[in-house]
Amino acid sequence: MVAGHSMARSLVDTGSSVDVLFEEALRKMDLASTNYLVKPNYRPLASFNGDTTMSRGTIKLPLMVGGECRTIKFKIVDKLAIYNIILGTPWLYLMKAVASTYHQCLKLPTPTGPFTLYRDQLTARSCFVIEHQLLKKSEAPQT
Repeated sequence: MVAGHSMARSLVDTGSSVDVLFEEALRKMDLASTNYLVKPNYRPLASFNGDTTMSRGTIKLPLMVGGECRTIKFKIVDKLAIYNIILGTPWLYLMKAVASTYHQCLKLPTPTGPFTLYRDQLTARSCFVIEHQLLKKSEAPQT
């Protein structure tokens, strides 16, 4: 949960050096009446495919996984994406979490013992469908 909102379509990316919150997800969270502030901070972010996107700012939000809550500094990106958030190495290190792509799970220590978060197959399939639709839109001829 991010700031009390359930966050489906989240990606744990061990190759990402930042934690990303996409602007569409931020708008849906409707945090205008809260104390969470977006700090403008325009910085270039490079994606794994070589594209560069400018971040729109940063926001610090509480993120709860496995009963453990930490305040995470997210870079806000206004770009179409299949995910709502990308949790990178800053979050992994803070949580002392270990991601296993082979086992499709994430383990992290909690006061009550290790917590294992498994991938949701239905959500993974919906991400695949959304990605396919986004690719079709981007490849469609512009009129």
